[in-house]
Amino acid sequence: LSVSRLDATEQYKGQDHVLEALAQLRQTHPQLEFRYTIQGDGSDRPRLEALARELGLGEITRFTGSVKDRTELENLYAQSDLFVLPSRYGRWQRKWRGEGFGIVYLEAAAFGVPSLAYDCGGVKDIFTSEKDGWLAAPDDIPALAQALATLAQDRTRLAALGRAAKARTEVFTKRSVAREWAAAATQLKALRPGKVKASQSQRPFVQPQPAP
Repeated sequence: LSVSRLDATEQYKGQDHVLEALAQLRQTHPQLEFRYTIQGDGSDRPRLEALARELGLGEITRFTGSVKDRTELENLYAQSDLFVLPSRYGRWQRKWRGEGFGIVYLEAAAFGVPSLAYDCGGVKDIFTSEKDGWLAAPDDIPALAQALATLAQDRTRLAALGRAAKARTEVFTKRSVAREWAAAATQLKALRPGKVKASQSQRPFVQPQPAP
């Protein structure tokens, strides 16, 4: 499953890389079966649909368009074993683009679905590879394909990653963030100038003596 806008200015999201990786897996691991759902809509959708047909993946790739409500989104995640969005980081159309934080990975984790992404951008702040998610080398489609094969052939590990990903979301709850802010505020108060020890602040000034 991939969830994002399908805007032509956001091709760095990497759905095309997923399609190319799946095409490679058909050659290297013909025994594996996949279903790829691309959720979202926008000006880049025709290009991705054409690429899926060109790679012979039309029958296993489903384009759902924009979700209408939360229930529809929940159903998408419930039907999926893995969230895949290999976003790249770099310059497109003279602008730096990439996932600054990647809240969509956190959304997937909240539904208990682990993520596979490229090892770049803000996704590294959300999960740790092989602990509560999986990272592949950036712009490396064969590495992405191998990661897909590894996870598809180890369903027990995939399920464990999903549970760990959901547990990881606790770090990003309002309550957890509030605790961190409170702890930071306490540390800052302790560093106020008025808290300097008297033995340091009241030390007599000694006038340097000229050299003889």
